[in-house]
Amino acid sequence: MIKAILDNKYLIKPITSFNHSEIKHLYDLCSDYHIMCSGRSATDEDIDNIFKYSDKKTLEDSLTLGVYNKCELVIGMVDIFKNYPNNGT
Repeated sequence: MIKAILDNKYLIKPITSFNHSEIKHLYDLCSDYHIMCSGRSATDEDIDNIFKYSDKKTLEDSLTLGVYNKCELVIGMVDIFKNYPNNGT
């Protein structure tokens, strides 16, 4: 597994659907973001949808990273996609 420990003691590592409870905790902490974007709090289905793939968004062309604090609690996430939504993007 690839991990990066930054000088400020944050840890960045891949995150998968196996980290569902960690992501749920983060989403609960950031409920205002989901309410602003969708008008509701995040659900388990929203978390599952992070890891759903299609012909345009493939597992091979995606990387989801978690940012962890000193207590190894996920405090942020980023999805990186190659060729999404179009080739060359």
